[in-house]
Amino acid sequence: MPHRLAEPLFAEVEGTTVAYAPTDGAEDALAVRDLSNLDAGTLRLPGAVLRELGVAI
Repeated sequence: MPHRLAEPLFAEVEGTTVAYAPTDGAEDALAVRDLSNLDAGTLRLPGAVLRELGVAI
């Protein structure tokens, strides 16, 4: 079963159209979405992957 999103916890990344939130039931995992294109869906990634990409959230 996929992890549920903590919808009320989505926060915008300043200066971008990106928002992120922790996923329920997953340690060090985040959901990321583009607020300018909500139809694109939501990515769920381990925090370590985002840090490797240089994302500071």
